[in-house]
Amino acid sequence: MSDDELTGIDRTDELLELYAEDQRAQAINNGSLLADMFNGTWLDAQTFPPLQYAVPGIIPEGFGLLVSPPKAGKSWLVCAIGLACAAGGIALGAISVPKRPVLYMALEDGERRLQTRCQTIMGAGQKIPGGIHFITHADTSAIAFGMLVEFLTARHHDKPLVILDTLGRAKPMRPPSMDPYQFDYKVGAQLKAAVDASPGATLLAVYHTRKAESADFIDAVSGTPRHRRIGRLRARAGPQTTQHRSLPLGHRPRRGGERIRAHGAGRALAARR
Repeated sequence: MSDDELTGIDRTDELLELYAEDQRAQAINNGSLLADMFNGTWLDAQTFPPLQYAVPGIIPEGFGLLVSPPKAGKSWLVCAIGLACAAGGIALGAISVPKRPVLYMALEDGERRLQTRCQTIMGAGQKIPGGIHFITHADTSAIAFGMLVEFLTARHHDKPLVILDTLGRAKPMRPPSMDPYQFDYKVGAQLKAAVDASPGATLLAVYHTRKAESADFIDAVSGTPRHRRIGRLRARAGPQTTQHRSLPLGHRPRRGGERIRAHGAGRALAARR
């Protein structure tokens, strides 16, 4: 009789896990394409960490899009979110956010404009927090991608937030021979893989809506005609979260006081508005 039987300890799950690891090791050694396959018993026994949020209930970890028409105030919104997260305070005027390192890739702005925007958002007498870092120029899409990957990697223990403003500035040119949908899917998948390598991190990319109105906010995201035909698949080829702003934001001084209509959907969010 074994020691486990004498003590009454049930080690079935542990033995099954060891067996599964042994089977996987054998499959890898044998060159099997099914080496990473798992079954329901293994899945049922897993304990996953809770989902992390840059802004609780609104912006979860992973890759997401913030979408609205041009000049609607997207940059003011993401800057305000970045400042709140860098300081560890209140975002969107009401939501408490934990402090985390922030990289704001403001690729359509200069230093003077960024200073004005940040100081306006912070208010008189308030300093811009040191936890937010800015990049305003990247010579190529490959360099822009490398910058965000390096920041995520260097600060992966701190669940960083990276803001890419805009995705269009960092997106590489599509090869003429490549299908537009497959190209967008590939770019989205690469960005998603980059942020997923740092659990708890968030990559929020700013994107424009197309000019035509749509009853479904997902269909308002700009894209090729084929993308619009396949509807939701286009917007969800890469990002796990899509936030859509359909009215100007109150952060812009010349548009202060206007109401905001926000729509959100994603794997980590229930469809909401």
